[in-house]
Amino acid sequence: TDCASCASFLKDYPQLFGDGGWEREDAERLAARAREFSEFLAQVELPSNLRPVEGVVTYHDPCHLSRYHKVTQQPRDLLGRVPGIGYRELPEADWCCGGAGSYWLTHYDLAMQILARKMENIRSTGAEIVVTPCPACIMQLRHGAAKFGVPVQVMHLSELLRRALPPAE
Repeated sequence: TDCASCASFLKDYPQLFGDGGWEREDAERLAARAREFSEFLAQVELPSNLRPVEGVVTYHDPCHLSRYHKVTQQPRDLLGRVPGIGYRELPEADWCCGGAGSYWLTHYDLAMQILARKMENIRSTGAEIVVTPCPACIMQLRHGAAKFGVPVQVMHLSELLRRALPPAE
């Protein structure tokens, strides 16, 4: 899946069922196969002729992926395989962006305080591109870039990797 939160849910899917039974067994088979995008690609050979993606890039760890499933290195390793990227680690990269699914809807003021801190950390890196594999974080970070005047593109890891792929023949 290309969504960190969805990957987390799929991995925990068996917990919705009791002990045993065919539903639980099916859920366990599904959970065993569930992978977040970077987990999957980290196990796959990327094309050797990737095009450079010029620019300074930083990475935001989605809460579900980094805290709950401890997936932190795979996305960074993938970014390191793309030529041209000047990677800069984001201070407090694993701190929430304030989106937290729908948290920002019910606690807007606090979510904006959290987002302001995240955006200042992004600004401090000098990054031109912020990558994260969570659609909710992407929306929140794009909102923050506009709201706080941080000149940065926010995109999913798959979008950045697509830029690096050679043209189809």
